[in-house]
Amino acid sequence: MVSLLSKEMGVLWRSRFARQVATLSFGSVVANGVAYLTAPLLTRLYTAEQFGQAAVFTNVGLILGQAATTKYELAISVASDEKEAFRIFLISLLAALSGSLVLTLLLVLLGSEIASFLGIQLLKGWLFFLPATLLLMGGQQASQYWLNCQKQFGILSLGQATQALGTSISRIGFGWFGAGTPGLILSTGVGLVCANVALGIAVVQRGAYKAWEMLGDFPALIATAQRYRDFPLYYCGSSMLNSMASAIPVFFINKLHSSADAGQFNLTALMIGLPSNVIASALGQVFLQRISEKWQRGESVQALMRAVTGRLLLVVIVPVATILVVGPDAFAFIFGKDWRLAGEYAQITVFVFAIQFLVTPVSMVFHVVGAIRTGSIWKTTFFFTTLLTAVACKDMSLRTYLVAYACHDILLYSLQCLMAWRCAAKPGSDR
Repeated sequence: MVSLLSKEMGVLWRSRFARQVATLSFGSVVANGVAYLTAPLLTRLYTAEQFGQAAVFTNVGLILGQAATTKYELAISVASDEKEAFRIFLISLLAALSGSLVLTLLLVLLGSEIASFLGIQLLKGWLFFLPATLLLMGGQQASQYWLNCQKQFGILSLGQATQALGTSISRIGFGWFGAGTPGLILSTGVGLVCANVALGIAVVQRGAYKAWEMLGDFPALIATAQRYRDFPLYYCGSSMLNSMASAIPVFFINKLHSSADAGQFNLTALMIGLPSNVIASALGQVFLQRISEKWQRGESVQALMRAVTGRLLLVVIVPVATILVVGPDAFAFIFGKDWRLAGEYAQITVFVFAIQFLVTPVSMVFHVVGAIRTGSIWKTTFFFTTLLTAVACKDMSLRTYLVAYACHDILLYSLQCLMAWRCAAKPGSDR
């Protein structure tokens, strides 16, 4: 098993694909590393309640961000030529602009009701920061896909690192001057501005001369939007559901328990979920090409899946055991005594992040074998069962809910692994 994995890694590392993945991964590692290293300072500048309120606000932004461009940016990579790709890029920007205007109108009409529903009444005025966030996210997403199409991997990596530095430095600055929750919210915007500037300069240098000409040809933009309408129709909704499923625990805890509890849980998710997600996602990218090659040749990919899962299992055993034994003491020592509760939550939920770490690379099989419907069915099921779990636990203690949440995620990710394994059993059909 280990020898097979080592052989596959050696082949991939010598390829140009692997070097491109390494370039992209560098920006992700820097971005997540900065967030990870600055967390002990931030927990001493902000309270758990402030973190919880900001987490709710940020998760709303992330959900809206899934619909910022209505997923038109995904079509950039499959456009017939470079001109078509840039036209789709412009459509993505126009979609983000339209969405931000519609959201502004919605907040004018229903801002108080939305703030009350989310349990952040004191931040009602800050909801009007969301349309700007939506526009910035749309610009970032569209630029990333267009530059990826142009193979500008170094610039994409720079954009990720710039965003992380902008966010972290501004958070420290705002926290130092006692800005509280608004400081955490504003710092997210600062990071997005930094990313848009870094990416935008590259886009302008490579395509600005095309923009005015294409914007003037409005019928061509409409025709292109219609040609690629399947992307907003089939990808936008499922992406939002997936993002909402990830946000439900934070929303639920903030609404029915307290913002301080939501902040403690959010730190737990960040500290034990972030490293595993970075490693698993990078490994999944690396193996995506190799699995694709095997599948196209009609070869079984289950041996490779088994090797990857076995190796990851060896990697995850020690961190899980460490958190189970010293989680509360470690959180209290690293982040301050007020954050001991986050370590206790980590002991309850650590297996959730462990199974996500194991299953994430395996889930790449859905894309390889063309089982998009199967993957979408799992995402939809995951959202509704996550919501039902929260509703079922609304009158229970927070710890009871966290146990139920952990059991639910372990069950659903195990199901996803089984579905991926069955899809990979035989080259051919969409399962």
